[in-house]
Amino acid sequence: MSENETMVRRVLRVLAEVVVGIYVIVDGLIAPLFRPIMRFLSSLALIRRIERWIVSLPPYVILVLLVLPFAIAELTKVYAVFLMGTGHFKTGFTIFVGAYIVTILGCERILHAGKPQLMTIGWFAVLYTWIIAFKDRILDWFRATAVWRLAVDLKQKARLAARRAKLALTGFFSGKAGWLFRR
Repeated sequence: MSENETMVRRVLRVLAEVVVGIYVIVDGLIAPLFRPIMRFLSSLALIRRIERWIVSLPPYVILVLLVLPFAIAELTKVYAVFLMGTGHFKTGFTIFVGAYIVTILGCERILHAGKPQLMTIGWFAVLYTWIIAFKDRILDWFRATAVWRLAVDLKQKARLAARRAKLALTGFFSGKAGWLFRR
């Protein structure tokens, strides 16, 4: 391999790592918001039936089912960013959020159902393993930062405050403040 080819490979690898890194960080911040929706959807009989159908398909068909909505959603996100950049922020943002929801909810369910078959495709298994390992390295690094520790601390304090508020409201409306509602 020539020196130029080696340099091109290094540049492409760094570029791929930057793109995956940005995607992982954004996904790590936004995906937890969708977990309750994903749990609800996965409990629906229709979704379970679709997942059973996906499991019955050959690996490359599952790959097409995964890649098509993912590619369309990603291109839609690029278009949404273009719209936001050209002064159509609300429209672009709405489209971006919609595309993100399709990616998170649709593609995640397809990947979840078809992952065992997809991992039988050699190059897919290598790429998927590399992406997951890279994602884990980024998340480990991010979790070691002071920003992460601060965010975890704020999250715990917010949960505690929400629990206290819920208890206070429950007590308030359970009769301890019944005098407010007497005639």
